[in-house]
Amino acid sequence: MARSACFFRVDRLPKLLSITLTSTLTCRLAMTSVGAGFWRGAGTGFIAQTILTYNICGQRHACTGRGRMSQIAIEIDAYDRHVGMRDGMHQSVIDWVAAVASRLDCAGLKILEVGSYDVNGSVRPLFQGAESYTGIDYRPGPGVDIVMNAHALHFDDESYDIVISTEMLEHDDEFWLSMKEMGRVLRKGGMLIITARGNGFMLHDYPTDYWRFLPSAFTKLLELASCEAIQVKEDWQPGHPGVFGIGRKK
Repeated sequence: MARSACFFRVDRLPKLLSITLTSTLTCRLAMTSVGAGFWRGAGTGFIAQTILTYNICGQRHACTGRGRMSQIAIEIDAYDRHVGMRDGMHQSVIDWVAAVASRLDCAGLKILEVGSYDVNGSVRPLFQGAESYTGIDYRPGPGVDIVMNAHALHFDDESYDIVISTEMLEHDDEFWLSMKEMGRVLRKGGMLIITARGNGFMLHDYPTDYWRFLPSAFTKLLELASCEAIQVKEDWQPGHPGVFGIGRKK
């Protein structure tokens, strides 16, 4: 029995992807363009069996349909810029930080976000009522109030009540310097909130990608910031290995 296959890389395609395979192996994409080389073996002609093989977070999945006019329709939350993200920041990160923020009374507090460039979502809206919320990053852009290198923050010691850094550390070539600086500007008793991608997460250059972290590493990261680990847990979202951590300045 004749068989045709169409292979593509979901982790290279942005936004929601809708693929329809018919008996003539016609592929319809709900997006503006597809770069050369993404598709392989997209033959035509009536076939009795069609097979779609797709790749999500490094794992191959297959869907098969039979019949002269068989049709396979699959909608996939494709991963923005081959990161394994949705159209926004990992939902698990947003949910976890929202849960942390919901337990805080931010009134009168000064908050610093390190690595605040809004690539695919921001946690800033979760911290309502703060006296101030300052976002720094090494390049200008959305969500960045001050352009600054996290390796040498231009703030006085113990200037902030809460310091936040989400999904930045794996992109920091010298994260140990940034952790020390975050701890330096955090007041005693203040809270440090950090998240990062874990071992096995795919390469995602924003604009560079250096590291992956295990849960045990987060305790050490918090120690670099002179913080006691209050909570360290793994990201529960399937296919998105990562770690969440909360520390309190000693």
